[in-house]
Amino acid sequence: MLSVILALPTFLLAQSPRTLFGQGAGEGLSLGFYVSPAYQLTSATGQAVHNVQGSAGLLINRRFSIGGAFYASANEFTPVGEADPNLYLDLRYGGLRAEYIWNPDGLVHLSYPVTAGLGEAQMDLRRGEREFNEAYFFFIEPGVQAELNLTSYLRLVAGGTYRYVTGMSYTYANPAQATHTISSTDISGWGIHIGLRIGKL
Repeated sequence: MLSVILALPTFLLAQSPRTLFGQGAGEGLSLGFYVSPAYQLTSATGQAVHNVQGSAGLLINRRFSIGGAFYASANEFTPVGEADPNLYLDLRYGGLRAEYIWNPDGLVHLSYPVTAGLGEAQMDLRRGEREFNEAYFFFIEPGVQAELNLTSYLRLVAGGTYRYVTGMSYTYANPAQATHTISSTDISGWGIHIGLRIGKL
C-alpha cells in the first residue's frame, strides 16, 4: 500500500518536466554513477537513533545500481534496561547495496534499495575511560523511497526501510559490574530517511 501511495504523484505528474529545474537529462548514458548523503531516523534497544548514512554506486541503464552503503549512529543513546546513564551504544554497519529505479525520467518516481552486510556494536563511556568488548552482526535492509528530480544531476530522496539483524548476542558489564545483553531483535527496526542523490544520473 505504501508503494501505491508513493507512486500516485508519478501518474499525476506524467506530463510534467523531467526535472524541477532545467530541461532534464535527455536520454542519458547507459552507465552512470552517484553518491548519496542522507540522514536516517531509526531505533535500537528501545531508543531513537540518528544515523549518518552514505551510499555510492554504479548506475546501469539509469534503472539498476550496484554499490555500497554505510551507516553510523550520531547520537549517544543508552539502551533501555541499562542502569548507568553514562553508558551509550555505538553502532556502525555497512555493506553491498543494490537498487531498482522505476521510471527514472518521471519528475517523481520510486526506487527500491536493499543493503546487506556486517555491523559492529560497542558500548562506550561518556565520561572516563574504559575498554568494552564489541560484537558483530549481519544485517539486510530493504526499503522503498520516492525521488524528486531537481536537476539532471541532483535528486531529493526520502523513504523508509526495515533493518533485519541476525547473529547478534552482545553481553557486557557496566562499571557497577552488572551485566546486560543486547540481541539481534534489539538492533532490528524500521527507519525513515531523507537525503540527496548526486552524480551522472
